[in-house]
Amino acid sequence: MFVTGNWGVNVVNHLKDESVGLIGTLGAAPALIVPVVDPRGILEIEANMVFVDVNTGVKQHAVETATPNESAVIKETTGVDGTLMITRRNVYDEFKFDDVILTDFHGYDADFSMQVQSKYKVCVVFDILLEHYFKGGANKNFVIEMLKISKKWKGKLPISHKHFTHSQYSKLHWLSMIRLIEFMIKMNFKWHFIFNTFIYLSINRFFKAKSFFYILNNILIPQLLKKRMKISKVNSH
Repeated sequence: MFVTGNWGVNVVNHLKDESVGLIGTLGAAPALIVPVVDPRGILEIEANMVFVDVNTGVKQHAVETATPNESAVIKETTGVDGTLMITRRNVYDEFKFDDVILTDFHGYDADFSMQVQSKYKVCVVFDILLEHYFKGGANKNFVIEMLKISKKWKGKLPISHKHFTHSQYSKLHWLSMIRLIEFMIKMNFKWHFIFNTFIYLSINRFFKAKSFFYILNNILIPQLLKKRMKISKVNSH
């Protein structure tokens, strides 16, 4: 639900700039190879939105920016959330939502943002406010769809509107990996799928033996042994 009155006027004003191809009210950077299930400390957030928890009714106005010293009402980012995505007709005709690879509710926004970002600016605007009703965060389907995006964009990820060094990308890559693997374990993904995903996302130019074996020895193997011990106890009874 839109809070801002006459918000369409602001949309028109923003999209008059033909270098801008897509706008929203929530976005982040960069787009990584590893799906980000928890953006805190990983992604640079641009946000102006009222979040409404449908379970409790609690409202929270989230205003966040990676450039707090800049007062602009429109700020470039790498991708915008599907809660609100507005573009011009010519951009929509040029880039299409992928309903062949992406078959669930998630991922379409990240994929479309990356398509548009290849030619135009993707931006978050701070003069349009809406209320977003949500039930929760990431789930199994989110991970599955985002893994499809990782595979689709494998040769181009990570992607960002701003410069990140290889070292910075590597740090974000492995931090996101830790959170993803822990989340997949929590969500009871099958173990062979977790291991295959871990290997697939690890073998690239950001591979670091220290990080790889840390996750393997401190997260994956201990959790697998813990699960097997639980199964043994159940079977023994």
